[in-house]
Amino acid sequence: MTLRSAPADRTLHLLACHADPAVARRLAALGVRRGVQLRLLRRTAGGGGIVLAAGGRLALGRELLDALEVEEVVDDAE
Repeated sequence: MTLRSAPADRTLHLLACHADPAVARRLAALGVRRGVQLRLLRRTAGGGGIVLAAGGRLALGRELLDALEVEEVVDDAE
């Protein structure tokens, strides 16, 4: 699923970034790279969202949320 379609306030695992290579490099520099855990904190009016990743909050637009492929982290303790 894409980050845009993911449920809010759940722990997610980033599988892939299908953004432009320059954008992908910038995200990687900010700590958003394949394998990182992140959380969609809330959605914004334009279809974007506020994301918690690598210890910081990022505001990402709708197109970028569509470019990030994630899966929900399942807690085996439940």
